[in-house]
Amino acid sequence: MKKKTIILTLTESCNLDCVYCYQHHKTSKRMSVDTAINAIKKHINQSRGYDQVEVDLFGGEPFLEFETIKEIGNWAKKQEFPIPVVFFVDTNGTLVHGDIQDWLLCNEHIRVGLSLDGTPTTHNSNRSNSYDLIDIEFFVNNYPAQPVRATIYQNSLSTLSDDIIHLHSLGFKVTASFALGVDWSIDQVKTKFMSELKKLIDYYICNPQIDPCSLFKTGYLRLYEDRKMAKWCGFYSDMVAINVDGAEFPCQSFQSNTTGSSPNIPLPDFSKVEDWSDPECADCLIANLCPTCYGINHLRTGNVTTRDKSMCDIRKIMALANTNFTARLLENGRLSLSGSELALTVQAIKDIQKSYSEI
Repeated sequence: MKKKTIILTLTESCNLDCVYCYQHHKTSKRMSVDTAINAIKKHINQSRGYDQVEVDLFGGEPFLEFETIKEIGNWAKKQEFPIPVVFFVDTNGTLVHGDIQDWLLCNEHIRVGLSLDGTPTTHNSNRSNSYDLIDIEFFVNNYPAQPVRATIYQNSLSTLSDDIIHLHSLGFKVTASFALGVDWSIDQVKTKFMSELKKLIDYYICNPQIDPCSLFKTGYLRLYEDRKMAKWCGFYSDMVAINVDGAEFPCQSFQSNTTGSSPNIPLPDFSKVEDWSDPECADCLIANLCPTCYGINHLRTGNVTTRDKSMCDIRKIMALANTNFTARLLENGRLSLSGSELALTVQAIKDIQKSYSEI
């Protein structure tokens, strides 16, 4: 399915101070309802050829602007859009109580995703002691198909398996991603990560009813795709981010609440980018399996394609763990693949295990 994503930063404010937040230049600025609706209308009208449009209501913490969300949602219900449109709010959950819950239950066209990092100890350490401020049952009961977003941070890496298993025990699917702008190259960090992945593999093998977290969702078929044009998100081509003032960016990581009010790095002409690969990764086997954030790359290096090399061994460890997990699933007859998919998967397993057996 071809999807266009419209990201609206409703506010730069947040009621938490998460340890890994990459938005270091927050202000009290907010987006007007008119700016939001005009942006939505403009980009939906420019979305011919897409199967769906997703409108992400973003922050800061978007529910600080609940009245704006309500007006957008109430307006959207009255529209007859030319293609399917999905509205999504990414929240820390602390404000989703009372009137907000009541309104969401009456507006099922608004989907909500929760950020939750694991056990109370881990979550509170990362996210301003906010675990008990979240009505977890509300999210489990009303958005069962929506994974929670767990951010992996260095200080809590040694409890990664406990954290993800805790989230599963609450009834959640889990999307886990690494904190950006952190040095992940420390040997002790890599050793801990490898150990935690092994624990998670054992957990998923023993609990086949649990949908594995995103750390074990490696798409092996990407391994052999053309690297030059392989991208990790809709950045620039299928995505637009609108800041509180209505200015447009290729993604939210280019906005001033991340880059600062006067970024020194000029934006390139992305329409002329013919190669999205990093030249330093040209000989890396798993380059196509290695996620990257073009906005953070640009902020740190001045080049959207220059990746954070401190993540290299972490990504290799992930790839190796995925091959071990996939091999065990195949051995247990729990993975059904077509002939061509099976052949490519087995080849990828062999190639990765041969290349990274010494990690």
